[in-house]
Amino acid sequence: MKLMNGNHIQETLYRLRGYANRVDENDDFSQDAMLFYRKTKDGKYVVINHFNRKMKVELQGFDSWLCEYSEGSEPGIDSPISIAEIRLGLKLPQDLKLIDHYY
Repeated sequence: MKLMNGNHIQETLYRLRGYANRVDENDDFSQDAMLFYRKTKDGKYVVINHFNRKMKVELQGFDSWLCEYSEGSEPGIDSPISIAEIRLGLKLPQDLKLIDHYY
């Protein structure tokens, strides 16, 4: 199954430049995923995980989540206390409207 092509991967990574990022040390989203995250206006986080990032580009993709963390906790280091799916197979810029209203 082809998830994305190289252009979608590069476009998505470009649009996530303003997000903090780190490797998912706990594998909360997927093994060895790069997480891009940003705090929302209500104190939760939009977390976008780049899965299969070390595999062929056709197998890579992005999923997006709305997560709540305990005070002082951060994505990639600590596990969330709640996770809600925003979109699996997120494609930017097409799906920007799904995450923009959180900020």
